[in-house]
Amino acid sequence: MKNIFIILTFLMISTGITAQAVYFRVGSDSDTQGTEVVIPVTVQNFASIISMQGTISFNPAVISYVNTENYGLSNLNSACFGAVSASAGKLTFSWYDPGLLGQNLADNDTVFCIRFLIAGNAGTSSVIEITSDVTPIEVINSSFSEKIVYTQSGLVTAIGTPLPGGLTFTLADVEGLNGENIQVPVSVENFNNMLAIQGSISFDPAVVSFSGVSGFGLPGMNSGNFGTSFTGSGILTFSWNDAALLGVSLADGAEVFILNFNVIGSSGQISQVNMQNSPTQLEFVDLSYSVVDYSLSQGSVTVGQSYIADNIGIFADSVEGAIGQYVQVNVLINNFTDIIGMQGSISFDPSVAQFDQVLNYGLSDFSGANFGLTQTSAGIITFSWNDPDLSGETLPDNAQLFTIQFLLVGNIGDESPVSFVNSPTIIEFIKNDFSEISSESTSGNVKIIDLYGLEITSVSDAEICAGSNVSIQYHAIGDFLATNNFIALLSDGSGSFASPITIGSVNSNVSGTINATIPANLTSGSQYRIRLEASEPFYQSDDNGSDITIHSLPIANAGIDQDLCTGLSTSLSATGGNTYEWNYGQTDATITVSPLINTEYIVTVTDFNNCENTDTVNITVHELPVVNAGADENICIGSDIDLTA
Repeated sequence: MKNIFIILTFLMISTGITAQAVYFRVGSDSDTQGTEVVIPVTVQNFASIISMQGTISFNPAVISYVNTENYGLSNLNSACFGAVSASAGKLTFSWYDPGLLGQNLADNDTVFCIRFLIAGNAGTSSVIEITSDVTPIEVINSSFSEKIVYTQSGLVTAIGTPLPGGLTFTLADVEGLNGENIQVPVSVENFNNMLAIQGSISFDPAVVSFSGVSGFGLPGMNSGNFGTSFTGSGILTFSWNDAALLGVSLADGAEVFILNFNVIGSSGQISQVNMQNSPTQLEFVDLSYSVVDYSLSQGSVTVGQSYIADNIGIFADSVEGAIGQYVQVNVLINNFTDIIGMQGSISFDPSVAQFDQVLNYGLSDFSGANFGLTQTSAGIITFSWNDPDLSGETLPDNAQLFTIQFLLVGNIGDESPVSFVNSPTIIEFIKNDFSEISSESTSGNVKIIDLYGLEITSVSDAEICAGSNVSIQYHAIGDFLATNNFIALLSDGSGSFASPITIGSVNSNVSGTINATIPANLTSGSQYRIRLEASEPFYQSDDNGSDITIHSLPIANAGIDQDLCTGLSTSLSATGGNTYEWNYGQTDATITVSPLINTEYIVTVTDFNNCENTDTVNITVHELPVVNAGADENICIGSDIDLTA
C-alpha cells in the first residue's frame, strides 16, 4: 500500500494543487463490563477520495477489539483492516478506490464502525484516536493530492452494572469547540420519593472551565446547592434536601441539573465528567430515611475540531436525464472571497452530453463572452474572468458561479464526468492582493437514465405456423415523439437477436397493438422470442419472456402441369402433407379429373402441426382434330379409287 502512496504523492506534486482538509471523528459510548459497544467513525469534507490509511489506537486493558462493520465505501470491508496488533491496542486500516474515480460521503456520514468488548472495571475509560503509530495517516483525492487530515478522538467508559429498578444517574457525553460554552445534563432513572442527595463531580480543568449550573429539576434547588470552591482544580460538590420532607419523584430521563462549561482544551482532548465520593461522599436518601443504592453512567466532554476553510473549492453538480433531454450542471464555489480573476478548463464526453449553452452567470461583468467554446465538439470548455475595478468579488459558500446546459445524446446508462482540468487553460484564482489562491475541484457527472418503459404484455400465440399472423400487445411509458414507430422483431430459433427479423410495426407513441406476420420461409424452432424497439427516441424492450414455437410450412406439391385432349381423363397426385383438399372439393391426395377447358387445380396440404401450404397444377385442354376422308364412293370389284383426307 505504501508504494501506491509514493506514486500518488508524486502525481500530486505534479498537479500543483493543495487539498482541503478531511475530518475524521470517533464516537463515544459507555456501558458495563462484558458488553459490546459499536463506535462510529464519521467524516466531513470527504469528497472524491481514492485512498485512505491510518491507525486506530485504544487502551486494550479497558476495551478489546471485536470486529469492524457498517462500511460506508464500496470496496471497504474487513480485509482492509489489520488486527495483528489489536491485542496491543493498535488497529490499522488501508483502503483504495480500484477505479481511481474517487468516492464521496456526505458530512457526518459513517465511513466505518468498530465493535469493542468492554473489559475494564467500572470507572475506567479508553480514548479511541486515529494516529500514525503503525500505519501513517494519509488521504488522497482523485486529483492525486494528499489531503490535510484532522482527527477527533472518542471515549469508551466502563460503568457499573445498573441495579434492577435502582436509582441511576447519567451524565451525558457531549462535544464542543474551543471557546464554546457547552452543557452536560445530569439525568436520573428510578428517582422515587427522594429526600436528599449529595456528592462530588470531577472534570479536567485543562480541558473545560466550570461556568455554572442551570436547569434545576428539584424543588428549591439553586446555585447555592453547589460548592464551587475547588472548580479551578476540577471538583464541584452538590447537596440538596427536600424542605417539605415529603419525598420527590422524577420521571425516568428527567434532568436533575445541568453542568455548564467553557471549552478551553485543544482539538481531540477529552475531559471525563464523573460523579465521585471525594471530597463529598455520594449519598442518596429516600422517604424512609434509607440510603439508596445507586448506579452511575459517567459523562465526558470532547474538544472538537472546527472546520478550517483554506482553499477555494469549485465543484460541479451531478445530474441525470433521459436521451434527448436537456440537463443543467451548476458550477458552484466555496471560499470565494475578494477574487479579482479566475480561469480554467472543463472537460466532458461529447458522445454522451452535447454542449448547448452557458447561463446563470454569478459574477458582475460575467457573460458568454468569458467562455471559449471552439472545442466543445471535442469536449472542452474554457473560461476566463476579471473584476474590472480590481476590488475583488465575494460569493457565499455554495453560490452558483455559472450553469452549463447539455443535450443528452448517448445511450441509457452512459455517463460523462464534468471535470475541471488544467488544459488548455490552467485553473487559477487571483485575490485582490494579486496573490494566487490554491484551489481544489470536485467533478460532477451527467448520467443518462431510463425514463421510458416498453413492455410486451401479451403475444396471441405461443405456437404458430410460419406465414401466420400474430397479435402483440404492448405497454409504453414516456414521452415518445409523435413520429415514433414501435417495431416488432423476431429472434432466431435459439432466441438470439443477433440478426433479428422485422415482423411488424406501428406508427404510435402510446401503448397499443402490433399486428405482425411470421415469415413463411422460417425453419422450425421452439425458442423463438419477440422484442420491441422504439425509433424516437431509440429504446428497446426486453423480450416477451417465454419461448414461442414456430413450425415450418409443409412442402406442398401438386405435380407438374399437364396437357390433355378433350374428353380424356388424368390423375393428379399431391404430396407433402397429412391431409389434402383440392379447390374443387376433393380430399384425396390423388384425384382423377376430366376438364373440358383449361383448368387450375389448387391443393391445400395440411401437416400434423395443422400448418397449411398450397401448390397449383395447370391442365391445358386441347380440342380433338376434325378429320375428313372425303365422300363415300362406290366402285366395282377389282377397280381402284383415290381417297383424299
